Amino acid sequence: MGYAGPELYRRVTDYVSRAHPQLRVGVTALYDGLAPTTDAATYLERYVELPLDEREKRAGRNLKALDLLQHQRPAPGTSRQQHL
Repeated sequence: MGYAGPELYRRVTDYVSRAHPQLRVGVTALYDGLAPTTDAATYLERYVELPLDEREKRAGRNLKALDLLQHQRPAPGTSRQQHL
């Protein structure tokens, strides 16, 4: 478990909007409510207090977003590593 920070979610949604606009609505929906809104320490403290099933659902939503991108070609000028 790590702290991705809101910046990472924003970078992914910005990339999807630019490179794969057909996925924008789906990825945005999957990420809804997942981006941290507090500092890392507070976020992690609150996260571990969530019920296991909620943490599993959140992880599953992140994995679904990753899966959507894995099935796309990287945008022109973007490496596979940058894509994922």
